[in-house]
Amino acid sequence: MPGRPLEPDALEIKRHRHEADGDTAVPPRRRHSRCLQSHCPDALSCLLTLLALVAWQALSATVAQAATAPAVTSVSPAEGSVLGGETVTIDGSGFVGAGDACAGSYEVWFGDDLQHGYVITASSFEVLSDSQIRAVVPANFGGIVDVQVHDACGTSPLSVGGEFTYDYPSNQCLTGTCTLHIGATPSGELTHAALGFLDGFNTDAGVTITPHDEQLVDALHPRQWRLGQVGLNEPSGGVFGLARSAGAKVSLDLTSDWEDWAWNADHAYYDAPYGDLSTYYSFIYNDVRQRAQAGELPDYFDVWNEPASTGSVDQWLSVYGTAYEAIKAADPGAQVVGPSISAFLLSSAGDLSQPGYDLSLTDFLNWEMATGYRFAAISWHEDGTTVGTSPTLVAGSVPVALPGGYRDYWSPDAIADHVLAARALLAQYPALSGTQIFVNEYGPTYAVNIPGWMVGDFSALEGAGANEAMITCAAAAACSSELDGLLGADGEPQMPYWVMLDYSQMSGQRLPAVASGANIYALATRSDATKTLEVLVGRADDCWGGQQCPQFHAAAAGPVKLSLSFAVPWSLGAVDVTVQRLPNDAVDQLGDNDVPDAPPTTHIADVPVKDGTAQVTIPAVGDGDAAYVTLSPAAGAHTSSTTHKRHKRHKRHHHEARRHRRGKARRRERRRHRRSRK
Repeated sequence: MPGRPLEPDALEIKRHRHEADGDTAVPPRRRHSRCLQSHCPDALSCLLTLLALVAWQALSATVAQAATAPAVTSVSPAEGSVLGGETVTIDGSGFVGAGDACAGSYEVWFGDDLQHGYVITASSFEVLSDSQIRAVVPANFGGIVDVQVHDACGTSPLSVGGEFTYDYPSNQCLTGTCTLHIGATPSGELTHAALGFLDGFNTDAGVTITPHDEQLVDALHPRQWRLGQVGLNEPSGGVFGLARSAGAKVSLDLTSDWEDWAWNADHAYYDAPYGDLSTYYSFIYNDVRQRAQAGELPDYFDVWNEPASTGSVDQWLSVYGTAYEAIKAADPGAQVVGPSISAFLLSSAGDLSQPGYDLSLTDFLNWEMATGYRFAAISWHEDGTTVGTSPTLVAGSVPVALPGGYRDYWSPDAIADHVLAARALLAQYPALSGTQIFVNEYGPTYAVNIPGWMVGDFSALEGAGANEAMITCAAAAACSSELDGLLGADGEPQMPYWVMLDYSQMSGQRLPAVASGANIYALATRSDATKTLEVLVGRADDCWGGQQCPQFHAAAAGPVKLSLSFAVPWSLGAVDVTVQRLPNDAVDQLGDNDVPDAPPTTHIADVPVKDGTAQVTIPAVGDGDAAYVTLSPAAGAHTSSTTHKRHKRHKRHHHEARRHRRGKARRRERRRHRRSRK
């Protein structure tokens, strides 16, 4: 969806535009007197020139008086989906102005994104007349927004007739009993693509990784770990060593290495290395060489995190090219990843040499084809942010945007849509076949640690075929010491940890899942070897950005019953079922949310299989809640199944964790006793 920085009033904008153009160097009256003097060789000529000037000024005043700011009186239809796409007619005045005085600088705004300071711009529109505009509604969060028109004469004021209401999809299940059916035909292997982390422990800053931390991480079997702060020769290898010992592939973001060094050594270019590429090349080359010599090479080098639109697309591409050459020179076998843009952006329009345009995936792939560089993966972030594809002129402290931009309605389904779109884009470049897709940050700040939304993310990333995905850390503490919010300040698990643990222990082939509501997400698997079915199910109602989401706010809709039906692919008369509820009960993002022991599991024996289907009901599933459900053959001979073994591992893990905590408590008590004796 298009995004544009919020602006002050039109006069302030014009003032800053004149200053940016240098027009205030000579006041208007002084410019006119100079012009008059230079064109008055005699009195008659001077008189004629003066009369012409007076007439011109009178005409200008008349035009200026007629060229008033536009006004919006109605929008029809005045209601539509948060997904956008509807065509509406905007009635009003001043869209063209007398003598086309207002034509130009057009934008049509549908509310704003307060979190990111952007107005939301229509994806396309057509000015039909001075009193009518036809526009395609952009995607947005739910609720009432103000529709405004901006043209060369200014911005329309807010008006009741200019309101548009965004509605969420009507196919959510919010009351009564919701249903979920798990099919029997496999749709692909479970890859654990979403089992990745971002930083999590900043050992560069002195954070100590305890044996308890190591135990908790090892149990998750992380698949990939993206690191930005990785010093060499740290005790036990620091967080790099932790990732390696847990079996994760490491993707090293080189941005921090350069910025930390350049802050003092090349300060003018610490966040804009395109201004000093020779120094940047030398630094990256030496950095990679030192890591090779220390035996701490990552699996992937991630060149730059979130290239800023203060530089042009061409300038940032020169950074990726320079880093690529330096990395390959230092380590010919290295795999390089990019562009790690801040949000999904398939393509953008504009002059790639002009600062302000955001780098898109199409820009990046076209550049790869033109240069011969071959990156191992294309990458972006999925955290609900706004992307502006248009250049922004910063005049003083006031941002002034030009038309264009993109912003998407965010949901777990949007992640899947983006991955599939990226896959389709890659298919247009046969020479780049084999390029992987990394969503190297997923989950917006308002939903990243909500159990139900986490399940939605897992399902979306697995189903769409992302190669790797790393959960984002939404707060500084989550990034530096709390494993992306999975752990609390005291190092104990929070509910998101147990959601991730259940996901990590699922296995087999993925199964299709069909729900009665778009807010019910599921990731289901089938293991023929053990005749076991598993499903992570979550409820994630659509929400109004960071203000109305269920995390730390009252849910808009109450709990529902959830009826699950499983197509059992084996000849069984009955199954044993386990249900582990994973409620969204956090009180704040990183506060008193400890769940040190695994949530209890309910066992239901001898659930009948009728006509090849077994059915289980979970009562009171609230917005943001999740559950982990397993089915295995009933009784006796299968008590040593994978499911039962898994529960034994859970139990052993928690006994060990409890002993560790008791040991810490005893040591604290001994220290207090020694101090009291002194």
